[in-house]
Amino acid sequence: MKNVLFLIVFFTFSASLKGQGTLANVFSTADQFKTFNSLLLKSGYSENLKMNGPFTVFAPTDDAFLELPEGLVVTLLNAKTREEKLELYNFVKHYIFEGSYSVNDLRKVLKLKNIAGDEVSITSDFHGAKVNGIAIIQGDIKAKNGYAHSIGKCFYKPHE
Repeated sequence: MKNVLFLIVFFTFSASLKGQGTLANVFSTADQFKTFNSLLLKSGYSENLKMNGPFTVFAPTDDAFLELPEGLVVTLLNAKTREEKLELYNFVKHYIFEGSYSVNDLRKVLKLKNIAGDEVSITSDFHGAKVNGIAIIQGDIKAKNGYAHSIGKCFYKPHE
């Protein structure tokens, strides 16, 4: 009986949180997005994700950043020169898309253009959806101003 009560309370609490905050809130409170959130804050795009939208964000998990060239994240987070700041802004903009796309919506499109102006390919099968060949690990993280989808790899790497 305790287990049933716990599950009811847990699911009620989870459902009450779903969609209550903005995308900026999603990234600032989720443990798997600490690095991505730091980049959003440093670039100033976190403010856009608080007030504007709708957006869809393909957010790399912290583990995804481990595959980037050594020192890149530190360089982005410590951006001081104009060139370094532009690289930071450009990096972040590749993961943000105008419009609100659930995983179900993504299954109906072949390409999306990010706010950096580049297109990514969207594919799907019975396992789920992929962006530029990278599987969405956790999709449909709903916020007031759009959707976040976590991905396990970074599909944009500067200078590649």
